[in-house]
Amino acid sequence: MRKILVIGCALLVLTTLPLMAGINKGTVAGYIEAASITVQDGTEEDIQSKVIGLMVKGSSYTNPASPFGFAYDIRVGKTTEYSVNEVKKDVSESPLNWDIGIYATFQEDVSYSTFIEAGAGFQFGSQTETWVISGSTFTYEFFSAYVAGYLELNYALTATTFLSAGAKALVPLGGTKTYTLDSSSWEYDIEMSGFALAPYVGISLAY
Repeated sequence: MRKILVIGCALLVLTTLPLMAGINKGTVAGYIEAASITVQDGTEEDIQSKVIGLMVKGSSYTNPASPFGFAYDIRVGKTTEYSVNEVKKDVSESPLNWDIGIYATFQEDVSYSTFIEAGAGFQFGSQTETWVISGSTFTYEFFSAYVAGYLELNYALTATTFLSAGAKALVPLGGTKTYTLDSSSWEYDIEMSGFALAPYVGISLAY
């Protein structure tokens, strides 16, 4: 239920913010994320992971000269490396991961053709890893919340098109962990600590 409420509220914000803005900027970018996270639920697990994926991001401002606004992104990625307590796992069969972010933003011109955008807010997401152990399917799912921030440089290619490059930093707040073995499952609240960094590059369109 908590997952449904969080996702529903985030999607409501994503769909209504552009309608209230005077100018919007949409971005499509590729990203690479490296994370080092410690999870505690009675035991402690040190998780190292790398994810490659696609991000769709939007920024909204009341007018082009306004320094303050809102941003929102949706990312879908594939885990390429995953280890628990320095033991590497085979993630070739793992499904795609997803997350949603919402941010308060600030923009500032650097030159005639370049401006920076910075944002701070929250990210909510799901990461699932699947393995087959002795003929049984074992699934390990995180639903997690993060404090998130990003810094982005935008270079004008035309009056409305930009080359955008930036990086997002993530600090986990906590979440839930679900184990599934065949048809049985167990869910736990978890404490999380650590850090993740996700550089990205893409193309933006102002409208």
